[in-house]
Amino acid sequence: NNTDTTKGLFRKILIVHFNATFEGQRIDRRIREKLRDELPGIFNWAVQGYLRLVKNEYHFSASKAVDEEIHTFSYMSDPLKMWANDFLVELDESKEFCPLKELYRSYVFEMDSTQQKPVTLSSFSRNLRRLYRFKTYQRKVVNNVKQTCVYGLKLRGQREY
Repeated sequence: NNTDTTKGLFRKILIVHFNATFEGQRIDRRIREKLRDELPGIFNWAVQGYLRLVKNEYHFSASKAVDEEIHTFSYMSDPLKMWANDFLVELDESKEFCPLKELYRSYVFEMDSTQQKPVTLSSFSRNLRRLYRFKTYQRKVVNNVKQTCVYGLKLRGQREY
């Protein structure tokens, strides 16, 4: 379980998806013998990869498959991103808004229902601002209470103010 949702971690990892399974009749009982016979070729392949890594100043070659795995892992590691994707609607028209505390209540309810620990309201607000940098956050009176509202976001199925 990863709690680091910063970009730093995802700049440092490579995830290689390995989707082959070797069960039942797919088990090769002679794999060691076969690989032993291929050791010179495997070694040459590893040396070629190392030389390419040195040539690229120790940066691995770009791979769409690896990038997709890292993106998926990043998404799955960030409960706020998952909640936002499932529960928020982004609006082009900036006249519509949602109180931040209403968004937070929805987030907390979802975290509780999935046995995850929610972040504090201040962390939620800070992270939401990072996720939706171009939205306007403004204090406004809603239901006779002055509160922070987010323009251009609403909960799916939310009533309008």
